[in-house]
Amino acid sequence: GEYLTCTYKGSYENNKVYLTRLYEYAETNNLKIVGEPMEIYKVDISETSEEDEFITQLQVLVERN
Repeated sequence: GEYLTCTYKGSYENNKVYLTRLYEYAETNNLKIVGEPMEIYKVDISETSEEDEFITQLQVLVERN
């Protein structure tokens, strides 16, 4: 399938900000969100204790309208 993805650096609390942007992008580009978003932790607490070094990727499955 097709996924919208966003990778960001910093605290997990930023998920809301970036998920909102993904959903806005989907709406603007006539894409239908299918299912729940996924969080993939590229760098997390198991590798560093510094939140500003965390790297998270958000993915959401989409379909073209």
